[in-house]
Amino acid sequence: MKSSQTFKKKRKINIKKLLIPILSLLVIVAIFISVYTSVFLPWNNVFLEVDKNKITYDEINYQIYLAAKTLNAQLPSLTSSDPKELVAAKNVLQLAYVNTISDTILKNLSEKNNLKVSQTEINNYVNNLKEEIGKDFTNKDLALEDFLITINVSKNSFPKIVEKLLLAKKEEDELTKNISVSEKEVKDFYNDFWTAYTSDQNKKDAYFKENYSLIEKDALTNKKNNYVNQTLRQTLIRDNINLIKVDNPYKKLMRFWYGTFLGTDIPEIYRITNIQDLLT
Repeated sequence: MKSSQTFKKKRKINIKKLLIPILSLLVIVAIFISVYTSVFLPWNNVFLEVDKNKITYDEINYQIYLAAKTLNAQLPSLTSSDPKELVAAKNVLQLAYVNTISDTILKNLSEKNNLKVSQTEINNYVNNLKEEIGKDFTNKDLALEDFLITINVSKNSFPKIVEKLLLAKKEEDELTKNISVSEKEVKDFYNDFWTAYTSDQNKKDAYFKENYSLIEKDALTNKKNNYVNQTLRQTLIRDNINLIKVDNPYKKLMRFWYGTFLGTDIPEIYRITNIQDLLT
């Protein structure tokens, strides 16, 4: 009887001794989870940062789609062994990076200038895309959802991406509102693109006179677009280059996890990248 009581006492003592390391371990785990959640996790979907504005992978993926559409190219694949496909892919990515970064800067300027985008404008953009994507489908909402999945863009993040695009466009319009075209520029534009207006060369001059206002508007739009793409975007990036950060805490953690802890190759998206490498 006495020996049995002694065993129980020893067991109680051992359990008490175990509680200290267990509690310590739980505290360490709790601290790690807290730090991970507050410091690292908010950056897990961040591609880069421009003046404290986070650009997510969702946003860059949509810009890649827009860039491919602009260049009339395929969505990029850097795993191809075809040199021409690799060049085309890099061109698409470079345009997407330039547009994304400059749009972020334009959006920041738009906020300083108190420009606003209404929910109606956002809805109109989404509906127009829905009509474009879903023109051959009965269920256009489902077609849009499938499209967003295909280009790796979250459905929930898409409205915010659209809002930013529209804000950037409004600031772009402000910065180009004083650009005008001369009559000579309108004529030169028409001579370059007249086949887009009429297929009958005999009616070329007559069409120009009858539709001058329309052609002038198109020439002005073309001039503004050229200025934005060839000058404005590059200037904005150059002037704000020191505010652009590619690295972040989550990428650093992943480099430690793969490279130091596991001792394996670090995935491409977590490697240290210079901003100039993305833009050139």
